[in-house]
Amino acid sequence: WFVTVGLWYGAAICFPAFMNLGTPAYRDQVRASGGYRKSLRESLKGIVVRHAMSNPYIPTPDERTPVALGFTMCLCLGAAVMCLGGFHLYLVLTAQTTIEFHGNWSKKRKGGWKNPYSAGSWKKNWEMIYGTRGGVVQHKYCGCWGVLMVMMPSSRGPEFLPL
Repeated sequence: WFVTVGLWYGAAICFPAFMNLGTPAYRDQVRASGGYRKSLRESLKGIVVRHAMSNPYIPTPDERTPVALGFTMCLCLGAAVMCLGGFHLYLVLTAQTTIEFHGNWSKKRKGGWKNPYSAGSWKKNWEMIYGTRGGVVQHKYCGCWGVLMVMMPSSRGPEFLPL
């Protein structure tokens, strides 16, 4: 989930500059700087393009490709990792593996199917995977902090052993 949040943050940072790539203000900035570099000799001279004072989120021509690539990659990878994380959360809450999910898909569609490994509720399935986290005093789920604390590694052994 941390990767997903980081990718969405990267997309949010690149968004204002990405949205300004096709605006008239961007074209005006390119015209004011003398246009795009046309040859290697001209690129070696180095055209200095400065950011517009009215809007610092208008990228220069040299920043056009990195901004577009950064925004697109962060957005696409963030969506893909979020979908993958959501699917694995579903698998944990229903006490299934990926192979079991695909094997049970047709059985679910016919109806009357019950998962033999489910502990009965999503909370019990979660505790079966991650444990209850705590010794004498049992840790209760307290929002996001409780979920994060449950997922942190501990030095205790497993609460049950599979048969």
